Amino acid sequence: MTKTEQQHFTKQFLDLFLANGFGSMSKRDTELAVFHLLRNTSEYQGKSNYELAKLLKIPESRIKSLRLASAVNNP
Repeated sequence: MTKTEQQHFTKQFLDLFLANGFGSMSKRDTELAVFHLLRNTSEYQGKSNYELAKLLKIPESRIKSLRLASAVNNP
C-alpha cells in the first residue's frame, strides 16, 4: 500500500468508524468497511477470491460473503 493509500484508508476508516459515535459500529460493519477500503488499494485490487483469502488468512467462502455484502453496501 502506498503512503497516499495509507493516508486515504486511515481517513476514510476513521470517518466511517466515528460517524455514529465511537464503538457504535458492529464487528460485521467494521470488517466490511475494512474489506471495502482494502479492495480499493493497489495491493488488493484485482485479486481473486483465493488470493485475497491467502492474504487475509480467512476462508475463501468468507471472501465471497464479504464481496457480496460490500457490493450491496457500497455500490
